[in-house]
Amino acid sequence: MISNLKINDFLFINELSHHTSLRSLGRKLKMEPQNISKLLKRIETEVGYEIIRTSPKGYFITSEGEKILITSKNLIRLLNSSEPGMHLKNSDTTYDQASYIFCSRVFLNYCLAADIVTFFEKEFPNVGFNFVDGSPAKKEEWSRAGLTDIVLSVGAVDLGKSWTEFEVGQITWNFYANVNHEIFLNKETKIHDLFSYDVIGHSHIDGKRIIQEKNFIFHGSERKNESQNQTSAETALTFARLSMKTNKISFIPDIVAKAVDANEKFIRAIPIDDYKVKNETIILYVHVDRVQQNHFMLLLSKLKKLLDTKV
Repeated sequence: MISNLKINDFLFINELSHHTSLRSLGRKLKMEPQNISKLLKRIETEVGYEIIRTSPKGYFITSEGEKILITSKNLIRLLNSSEPGMHLKNSDTTYDQASYIFCSRVFLNYCLAADIVTFFEKEFPNVGFNFVDGSPAKKEEWSRAGLTDIVLSVGAVDLGKSWTEFEVGQITWNFYANVNHEIFLNKETKIHDLFSYDVIGHSHIDGKRIIQEKNFIFHGSERKNESQNQTSAETALTFARLSMKTNKISFIPDIVAKAVDANEKFIRAIPIDDYKVKNETIILYVHVDRVQQNHFMLLLSKLKKLLDTKV
């Protein structure tokens, strides 16, 4: 994954684009060709694809390599454009002052915002965040309109060339129910067994698929309009709350379940023998002209740790 690469790896990839032979690249970096090849192989192993392909005339960057090259150039641009701290009048102290618009899904802001603010209060107390809740479509619309500085997304979004991106972790989606739900009395549970219970839907594609399949089984065809007594909501937090207080089964991210019920006193995941849990990648997008380098590096580091411990 790209998130496993170090800053020096991105600097190497950027330099790679300025040459057409490993010998020329080696002279520039003062490295032996075999060491260049070892470094390149390690990076390609980390990202999972070829960055260059060789020919009798040298090498050329692959289409996949072009994508990581854009990330490398944006990162270098971000590092080089970092502004020094602002000097306050009548003070000898230098402050890193900034205010960032941070756009993400409702449940990610709920689970991560307080920790992000706490981290920055310790190291950059004069940095503020305006947390905005936005769907994938809204993220793209607002970001292209220049209304956001930082975006945390479930899966990839297209924000344009002025943004650099880094994978910061993964979240897992699962089926949850109240700890006293009768489904936990089953010796084993299959995915088909869920259709005997009240499973509420979710905006996530698998949540919709479950509801559509349930409707097809019991009604002979997919219902275009849900019945008026069908419970629905927009956010994973609402679904989690419904499972805590009712007999409804919800399809939510584990990170949400842990945030609302860390000790599993009210809800827990349903073990389903023939269901493979769904994982999705969380990607951090930063506008290279608006976010200071030191703030970016702290945010990147802390988000990785947060997602590693909360998921």
